[in-house]
Amino acid sequence: MSELAVTSHVARDLLQSAEVFKTDKKVVWEYVANSLQYSQPGRSPRVRVQIDDRAKRIQIMDNGRGMSFADLQHFFTMHGENRERREGRIGRGMFGTGKSAAFGIAERLRVTSVREGERSVVALSRRDIERIRDGSPVPIRVVERSTLADEPNGTIIEIEGIHLKKLDRAGIVAHIERHLARYPRDVEVFVDHHECRYKEPEEAERHEFEAGAPFRDLIGGVVLIVRVAKGPLDRDQRGVQVFSYGNWHATTLAGLDDKKMAEYLFGEVEVPAIEDYRGPLRPYDNTRSGELNLENPVVQALYGFIGASLERVRLQLVERERSVQQEEEAKRLAKEARKIAEILSRDFAEIQARFERSKGIAGGSSTGAHSGRRRMLWRLAARSLRFNCYPHRPRRSQVRLETEVTLPASRRRLQTPLKARVRGRPAGGEGPTRRRSGGLSVEFKHAGSAEHRGVFIPDRRTILVNLDHPQVAAALAQGGVDDPGFIRLSWEVAAAEYALALSQELVEPYTSPDEAVFEVRYTIDRVARRLALLYL
Repeated sequence: MSELAVTSHVARDLLQSAEVFKTDKKVVWEYVANSLQYSQPGRSPRVRVQIDDRAKRIQIMDNGRGMSFADLQHFFTMHGENRERREGRIGRGMFGTGKSAAFGIAERLRVTSVREGERSVVALSRRDIERIRDGSPVPIRVVERSTLADEPNGTIIEIEGIHLKKLDRAGIVAHIERHLARYPRDVEVFVDHHECRYKEPEEAERHEFEAGAPFRDLIGGVVLIVRVAKGPLDRDQRGVQVFSYGNWHATTLAGLDDKKMAEYLFGEVEVPAIEDYRGPLRPYDNTRSGELNLENPVVQALYGFIGASLERVRLQLVERERSVQQEEEAKRLAKEARKIAEILSRDFAEIQARFERSKGIAGGSSTGAHSGRRRMLWRLAARSLRFNCYPHRPRRSQVRLETEVTLPASRRRLQTPLKARVRGRPAGGEGPTRRRSGGLSVEFKHAGSAEHRGVFIPDRRTILVNLDHPQVAAALAQGGVDDPGFIRLSWEVAAAEYALALSQELVEPYTSPDEAVFEVRYTIDRVARRLALLYL
């Protein structure tokens, strides 16, 4: 009875491992990170990346400990045990797949390394890998083997025959700088002549959260640091960086990516349980994808802890922003209300002045037999102002209005109670204590979606524009307080309320509906011409 054994197709494994390295920035960082990890004891790590876009070539050089010929053989062993880990030093390497990174974007990989005065040079091409049709080892071309060299320790990685149309130098720089966050200050990484430095976002505030029940049992008593940036962050800067023994594994917002104010959140957490986990469904795999396995219980607990903590901070920011926006919105609404009120008050003052002059000419008693004369004089004053605006008298026509309100004046005679009941706090306007003497005020107010667009409050001499009315609310939501559509609609509402008040409440009832409509129509048109100044 023959025995069965698990075998592996080395060439296929190598190319499959390379498939996860699909971008130049990911490939470059893989080799830069190796250089930083395997540094020379007592020497500050220094790495230089040179990019030749025309020749489709990238070179990574370091001053690390270097590799002997035997080390190179181990370097090219697929899925071999990481020596650092075997010796108790937990580094980022675990699955030994980094050597395949170059073949994710290129045809050839060449490694030159000097260690203890000996230089070795080896090369591997994708063509050599693809020639292997069975599970045989992939041959590595040896250019130099342990040649004596009067050179310091270090390694040069050369990636040639790159298939990408264009090398993303800026993307490579940004990717490196992002990942340098947890490396010592004395680390030096250059991309051509640019020195990469982690640029930490300017911090507005910081919060610390210690894991408690039920998270502590799986991830330990880790401490999460959540930072709030002063300005919105780029996508690759957002989120909590997850480390384990100093090795970066993921950056996450734990499901809050598209939530409001999430673009201000970043931070870090050190979770040894990720590297220490020895059960099934490992927390991470060999792809260095920047994503953790959401099926793993440690990762589930970690993301639950991160998500709950971030949400607490995010909700605080949302509430704070809402308060600021409401305050700023109220100021802008008040400013707009004052503009409208000034024009309406000017129109009303002119009508009052003409009425007073007419009354003086006619001997103006306001009681008894003279009440009809007073009503007639008031209308003559309004029409005089109208004809002063229009050289030719327009034809009468009907106009449809939605609301019933009144305008206050020292000479009004109210026939019926108005809807003067006010709910809520005005969102803009001067308010009852700051009203101009003898004038009008306009306020924006949340009065409920079932109420009219505009309401006049007689005892306050105030026209309210209802921000909750569906039409007004839709205009406000479309572009905010400064949107021309919202502003013009507000003027229209205020003008309609003013016209209705002027025609219906300042004098006794009209003898015919047509006469009332006639006055409303020309008051609206007259005021609209005045409001046209606000467009300038």
